[in-house]
Amino acid sequence: MGDRNARKIAELVNKEGNNVCADCGLKNPEWASYNIGVFLCTSCATGHRRLGTHISKIKSLTLDKWDDSQVESIEDLGNDAAHAKYLQHVPECYRIPKHGDPNVLVEQWIRAKYERQEFIHVDKQTYTKGTMDGTLMKKARDENKYYPRKFVLSAQDNTLKYYNKENSKEPKSTITLSELNVSLAPSKLNQENSMQLSFITEGSTRHIYVMHENPEMLITWYLAIRSAKLSRLTVAYPSVDVTELVPYLTSDFALEGWLSKTGPNERDAYRKRWFILDDRKLMYHEGPMGISYAK
Repeated sequence: MGDRNARKIAELVNKEGNNVCADCGLKNPEWASYNIGVFLCTSCATGHRRLGTHISKIKSLTLDKWDDSQVESIEDLGNDAAHAKYLQHVPECYRIPKHGDPNVLVEQWIRAKYERQEFIHVDKQTYTKGTMDGTLMKKARDENKYYPRKFVLSAQDNTLKYYNKENSKEPKSTITLSELNVSLAPSKLNQENSMQLSFITEGSTRHIYVMHENPEMLITWYLAIRSAKLSRLTVAYPSVDVTELVPYLTSDFALEGWLSKTGPNERDAYRKRWFILDDRKLMYHEGPMGISYAK
């Protein structure tokens, strides 16, 4: 019986639709959730394990023994059937993760699908409302400390504002959404739930760094900004299909790292600078956490 079930599992994982991870698309999955009915890579299987067995029951395709009921359960479902159930209403603004994307994005995608069931119950998609306000921890300009700052997002006003104090009447800064890029930055900031906000102000590209202790809230902010930007773009370009606008919402930096740079004079010494390739723009700072770059 064990050999028969092992052969059946091997057949199922090779079926079209089942031969990739249901959550990140990586080929040749090695795990499965038999009650949800999806095949998973090792990384996403870890995400399912964190959900708890009351939500997802996972097993190795080759290392664990499968009984008849478990095989029948996953045979009746599979990746395509699970997608039809759990991905009914994925908003266009949602960044669907790929293998290798930041863990916080992948884990919240998994939780959104199976734990919160956000794409079944549209009312749970709070990030699509066009407005959001709350507190994010913002990194100080000249020290590696984070301080609470109130942020207010408005798609209608085309702005993201932040205030130094909760009761401040005037914002410390007003960022125009059309000039804003947001990238998840866990490896750069050494903070899992963190983002880098880059925007143009007074002829310069400026960066600010924020984090939140709650990974769900961090991704909610990330998606709310993407949703607000998409709302603005659909108004500005009504004849353009929304799928063509999505790539312009946010983007990760193409490349970052140290290079040695010299000045314009022959005697200028080479100095290490942190370079960032952002789309078609190359900028540099004194270090990875530089805050501004003159155009």
